[in-house]
Amino acid sequence: MDALDEAFGGSQSVFNWIQDLEEDLWNAGLHDRRFLYERARVCEEFINRFSPQDSHLCENMKRAWAESCFEIGEMEKAEALFQQWLREDPRWGWGWITWSDCYRNAGKDDQAFAKAEKILRDGLAIKGVRDKKEIQARLTHLLAELIKEWKTGESRDQFSDRKGVKLETTISAGGNVLRIKRKIDFGEAGLPVEQLGGFSDALETGFPELPAPSEKKRKIGRNDPCPCGSGKKFKHCCGNK
Repeated sequence: MDALDEAFGGSQSVFNWIQDLEEDLWNAGLHDRRFLYERARVCEEFINRFSPQDSHLCENMKRAWAESCFEIGEMEKAEALFQQWLREDPRWGWGWITWSDCYRNAGKDDQAFAKAEKILRDGLAIKGVRDKKEIQARLTHLLAELIKEWKTGESRDQFSDRKGVKLETTISAGGNVLRIKRKIDFGEAGLPVEQLGGFSDALETGFPELPAPSEKKRKIGRNDPCPCGSGKKFKHCCGNK
């Protein structure tokens, strides 16, 4: 790679150029899916040729390869890739995150959300997993999306709007454990016994909204590594939102 950079003589290194190519193929693939096939092919070829050379860049290319397979409908192949890589390196935090994101972005159905949540929790259960805080942040945002859907959907807690009913939620996190406590006061009227079953079912369908993680703002250059830890340049990651 060093020799290629020296011979290339361009305005930036091949390390950056290949990431730009991968990102541009993704953006083009949003309008023409043929480019997603090309993205998967480029990433696979890169992994086969350079895998031992730069683990961080190769991890990003692995993520892009499996993500592309998922997007073009080759879900079984994507699953097999993630499973293989995470068996080889179970502490690869961004592998768990990207695998979960594939399902999170696939749609709003309950099965996709459940799969995305399970993957993140499996990742958090790995001792010494890298980028643990990022996995926890993803789980927080996922649960926030779930409660948003729950509040506007048919499964909304039908008792929360009853007069005199008070809901109090407390959230705490420690290590790999997220604790959610809900205190419900039905007031003087109480809850009719015959409605207990319906209330229990409605309560289990939702989660309280969780606060997004806060971070100090600082000026980030467009070509600087993205502070989210993805390994991509800021302009191609959070800076492009």
